[in-house]
Parts: sequence; C-alpha cells; structure tokens
Amino acid sequence: GTLPPYNPPASPKADCGLRRDSALRFLKMMTKHLTLYVHYAIINNVKRTGRKPLKRKVGYYMMKKLVLVYKGRDSWSRPVYEANGRLYVDVNPVKDKAACICTKYQNDFDGEPDCHIRSDIEIEFSPCRDTW
Repeated sequence: GTLPPYNPPASPKADCGLRRDSALRFLKMMTKHLTLYVHYAIINNVKRTGRKPLKRKVGYYMMKKLVLVYKGRDSWSRPVYEANGRLYVDVNPVKDKAACICTKYQNDFDGEPDCHIRSDIEIEFSPCRDTW
C-alpha cells in the first residue's frame, strides 16, 4: 500500500515534541540492540575460539609540562603561544592573576579560544609570560 498523506500539526512545537519523543524511543531501542549484539558477538567468539576476551588497559600519553613559546598577539591583543605545533592563548593575561590557557580553534592564530588545558599540566613560558 501507499503511505497516507502527511498532515502537519497545528503548531511547530507539537511537531518538535513528537519528533523528539520518537527519536528518543528509537535511540533507546538501538542502544539496547547494539549492546545485545556486542554481547552475543563476544560470547560467540569465546565459544568459537575457546579464549576469553582480552581485557586491556587503555593508556594515554599524559603530558606533565607544557613549554609555551611566545608568538605574538592576536586581533584581540591576547598573547599567543606555540607548543608541539599547536597554538595556545592566554585569555586572562593579567599580571597578578594565574594564566588561563586555552587552545586556539582550528589552530588559527586569530581564532577563538577553544578548550582549556588540564589543570594538572605545569606551564612554562618561553622567554616569559606576556601580560597586560
């Protein structure tokens, strides 16, 4: 058969609510099926090979010290630094306050500040920190 014609709801809000509810139901259903699929795949692999699944710890490279080399000031007069081919910006370059270092969006010199660096990283400025 053919599908019935689409009759739009009276208000756009009602339409968004219906779409959101059906989308959430769909996501819950897909998550459940994907979880079951992965679980059965692991069980079948154990039955087929006789080996247990590997349990590995995922390791990450943890940077402890970031040496920031001064490159100049961006269009907002914020100091821009470089480290490991990546651009960083001090968004609060006040002499009496702690540095607030962020990455540059898309590594663009005049780009917006993007992500803050982790608080456990030690920062070293080369040759010195540029402040206002």
